[in-house]
Amino acid sequence: MPGYSPSAWQDDLYTRIGLDDDVALIGTGLTAVDVLVRLRQQGHRGQITAISRHGWYPTSHAEAPAAGMDDVWFATPPSARAYLALFRACLRKGIFWRSMVNALRAHTNALWGRLPVEEKRRFARHLQRRWDIVRHRMAPALRSVLDHETEAGTLKTLKGRVEQVSAVSGGVRLSIQGAERLRCLDVDHAVNCTGPSRDYRTVGSALLTGLIETGSATQTPLGGLVCDDRGALQDASGRWSTSLYAIGPMRWGTVFETTAIPEIRQQAADLAHHLAAQVQSSSLQNSLADEG
Repeated sequence: MPGYSPSAWQDDLYTRIGLDDDVALIGTGLTAVDVLVRLRQQGHRGQITAISRHGWYPTSHAEAPAAGMDDVWFATPPSARAYLALFRACLRKGIFWRSMVNALRAHTNALWGRLPVEEKRRFARHLQRRWDIVRHRMAPALRSVLDHETEAGTLKTLKGRVEQVSAVSGGVRLSIQGAERLRCLDVDHAVNCTGPSRDYRTVGSALLTGLIETGSATQTPLGGLVCDDRGALQDASGRWSTSLYAIGPMRWGTVFETTAIPEIRQQAADLAHHLAAQVQSSSLQNSLADEG
């Protein structure tokens, strides 16, 4: 559809948007912030409207005292409600939320792993976005850009869910369901900044669809692929692959903290060491077989 970009990472996106074009950003996460900043850096002057269910942008980085990881987290009942109650209790004790989030980062996968599937669903439904905005923060300079744009009226934020994107003369029309009514917004361009779907059966990738349909890979109940600690994919029979691995966002569901660069970098390094060890072991076995 002309004027609609399903991804913020299309190579020609910024060449197609005119300097005075009105732009809608679907989503208010870090991707939406990146698109806004890049547009402005290229001289874009048009109105930008960002749309998300709650209208929440990521929080910003700031100095925070270090906080230790209390064992009480692992003594807490494994439920989304219990985790939230403990987080709030720590806040009441005077622990800074940034300090707590920073301390939890290395342990969130273990805490996630304790949750039953239904509690994972509950967390994803009610708390995921709240966690994302405090966990995936932006630089203070970017926060200043957002504040300035908002005060100047060049950035507007709408709360609601985009129900439909349709073509209209000269652009696109977004149908947005708010708390009380359905409204329409006509713009020259709309950019989907929500990221790829975690349901790999619906993303339109021949590779992913083929892996799942043939049983070479399986999805978790929340999306993402079932894999072991090294990222090896599990097939429909429950066997772990020795040749198919996932890193980064594809591991989401199996693990929780898997979309930021430090975690992806560590996963890649661990997998590289594992594969190198496999090659060395295979080479040694072949050498012994030749000698025999």
